[in-house]
Amino acid sequence: MPGGHVSGGLPVGMKYDRRQGQRLYDFMLHVSEEAFRILKPGGFFLSFSQGRLYHNMAESIEDAGFEIRDMLVWERAGQAKAFTQDHFVRRMDIPDDEKERIISSLGGRKTPQVKYTRLKSCASGC
Repeated sequence: MPGGHVSGGLPVGMKYDRRQGQRLYDFMLHVSEEAFRILKPGGFFLSFSQGRLYHNMAESIEDAGFEIRDMLVWERAGQAKAFTQDHFVRRMDIPDDEKERIISSLGGRKTPQVKYTRLKSCASGC
């Protein structure tokens, strides 16, 4: 990868079903193997997932060669809400025709909005 950086998003179409965990595992295994390959000794890898998919993510990271040393839990109230990115574009200080061009190129993509409750470390178990 250019510059030795690994970057990516979740596979397109990830929705809740029993196969979602396996798809996340497959995706994260590839990302984790690349991260493990390029990290210098002593480097670390920080990753995030929904609570119900944590096991699949952690398993793929371990299978790539990493050791899971600690875990942070970000508890939040309720289901994460999402809204279209149009909201941000409409607030930009640019001409209306440019806004419409950008909105059209986004294709209705949505951004999650998470309600923060608290953050805790699980160094000694959760």
